[in-house]
Amino acid sequence: NKTYLTLGIRAGDLWDLIVGAPFIGLTAYKVYLTIGGTSAFNGVKRRVLEVFIAISFILLFEGHGMHFAANSIDNLAELNPINGEVMELIYFYDEILSHKILFSGIFGLLLAGNILQYKHEIENAVNRKELFLLIFSGFWFGVALAFSTIEGQSAILGIIYSAILILSVYIIRIKYSPHIRKMPFSVFTLTASISLIFTSLSYAAVLGGFIQPSQFI
Repeated sequence: NKTYLTLGIRAGDLWDLIVGAPFIGLTAYKVYLTIGGTSAFNGVKRRVLEVFIAISFILLFEGHGMHFAANSIDNLAELNPINGEVMELIYFYDEILSHKILFSGIFGLLLAGNILQYKHEIENAVNRKELFLLIFSGFWFGVALAFSTIEGQSAILGIIYSAILILSVYIIRIKYSPHIRKMPFSVFTLTASISLIFTSLSYAAVLGGFIQPSQFI
């Protein structure tokens, strides 16, 4: 969205700041509370998990804040050109570092959810309709996240993080033998991870690399 409001801030940027980041954070926090928090863990394990979750939230919002600030300056520079070296630094924060920090936070929260889930299985396995909705939403979440990581020049990082998520579900399934249909959050993240990897690799195969989608607009 190229509609400038003030000081280089675009309507789309303001939406991301007011709605996007808070929505992701609050959704993750609600999932954290719904799954059951860290109450099922004791001692060092509980403390480590709580610190990991806190760091993931910090990365999520720090990445969003860095991206918003650098992107707004970059937008303003389109109207008032500034020094080339300064623009290189802005580009680094806007298009490279902020995205990697942001995605690290998102995937960290997904991994934490998987860990919490195996300690908080639901009593009854999800039915077919619920399973379909989990897989359907997980698939499209993975597709959206794949395009986001490609646009954010973090496609390889997204694939690596997704592989770690898949491995975490596999280890929990093998080691603790929970019924996968009693772990709805893990079903969602497993589907999303597979979807992200498939979408990213297909995109690269068709276009010859992880070319940013914005370059085609």
